[in-house]
This record gives sequence, structure tokens and C-alpha cells, in this order.
Amino acid sequence: GYLDLYDKTKDTKWLSAAESLCAQIIDEHADGPHGLYFVSSRSEFVIGRTMPFLDSATPSPIAIAISALRRLGQLERAQSLLLSGSGWMMRAPQGTASLLNEALIALTSPSRKAHQHTPAKRGVKVRAEPNFIPVEDDGFGYVEVVIDVPEGSHINSNDPIADWLVPTEVTVLGAHAEASFPEPLDGTYRGETRIPVRIRPIGSLPSLVRVGVRLQECTESECRLPETFELTVQLVEN
Repeated sequence: GYLDLYDKTKDTKWLSAAESLCAQIIDEHADGPHGLYFVSSRSEFVIGRTMPFLDSATPSPIAIAISALRRLGQLERAQSLLLSGSGWMMRAPQGTASLLNEALIALTSPSRKAHQHTPAKRGVKVRAEPNFIPVEDDGFGYVEVVIDVPEGSHINSNDPIADWLVPTEVTVLGAHAEASFPEPLDGTYRGETRIPVRIRPIGSLPSLVRVGVRLQECTESECRLPETFELTVQLVEN
């Protein structure tokens, strides 16, 4: 409403009112980058707080907030909220028309290129540390899979926020193994990511073991085809 009044009158008081209202919404309703609660954090005690991603008789309140933020030029915040609703858009497109409309605007906006993040230096690198793994008294050898993600890119976590994104996976051939994935940021890993893996050998030592790492490199605008990296490590006596 305030932004529509500003568009019609060019009176900056309506623009200031819209900015103030959006700031209040973020302050009282935001859950970091993960969405907006329907109930304010200043409300009386409630059993639960829901996030209204879906349209009902009226458009989704989160979609309305995204639209307002976009029109105010707060594109990063708008994009973050839009991304938080990607799972709903995929699973329930018939109930998320307002969010899908905002996604279409984001994809086709002429200003989008000017708002791109740092261009990605393509090329994820993967290595194992160490390559020679002593087997400890508990019967396991311990190694870290180190993934270097270039600036401007990210890879999906082992449990990404949408089903159509390819998760990061670690598989081990020739031994029993278990990977412990670090906590992701918004369902992604950026920069240097270390994944601890413990490996129990099968048979005698020394033993060569193959470690496979499957991942998908993405930028803020696109995702590459998944890649699989093959590493070879050796389990040795301690």
C-alpha cells in the first residue's frame, strides 16, 4: 500500500513509511534467513509460530514481504526469503503462486545482472588428509575429506533445502566407513569444508581404500552438473 502510494504521488513520506514497516517486519518476524513467522516475536506467548509460505484467500504474507523488499531495493534480503520458500514452491506449486511470481520476476529482472554476487572461479578441488591413515586402537582410521569451494560458488550440503538439488555424498569402497557432515549454512557449504570420515579396514593392513565424493557446484544463479571425485587413501598400522 505505501509503495503504491509512493508510485502514484512520488511523496517520499510514503517511501519512508514502507521502509519503516519493512524494518519492523524483519525485526519482529524474521527467523534469520529462513523465513518470516506469522506471529510477531513481541506477541503474547503462543504454542507455536508458523511461517505463511502458502497462499490462501489472500497472497502469502511472505511473498508480499518479498515483493516489498524487492521494490525497496533490498534485493539480498528478498532473495534470501525467496530461497527459503523454494521447497514449498517445488512441493506445492498450486499453493505458492505468489512466491512463484516473485521467482519469475527475480529470474527475468533487468537489474539482476547488476546484482550478481562475485563471479565464480569455477573448479571445486577435493583432497584427503592424510593420505596414509594409521588405524587406531579402536579399530578405525580417521581421515578428513577437504573440499575447497571457490569464491562466488557453493556446494549443496548432504541434506539440501530442495529435492531437486544434488546432495554432497561421501562413499568408501573397500572398507566400512562413516562420514560426519558439518552443519551447513542455509543448506550449503562455502569456502573450505572438512568432512571427517572414520574407516574400519576389511582384512589385513596395509589396505588401499577408494573414497568417492559426489557434489554439485552452484552459484546464486545456476548449478552445474554433479561431479564425482575419486580419492585413494591407504590404511596402515599405527
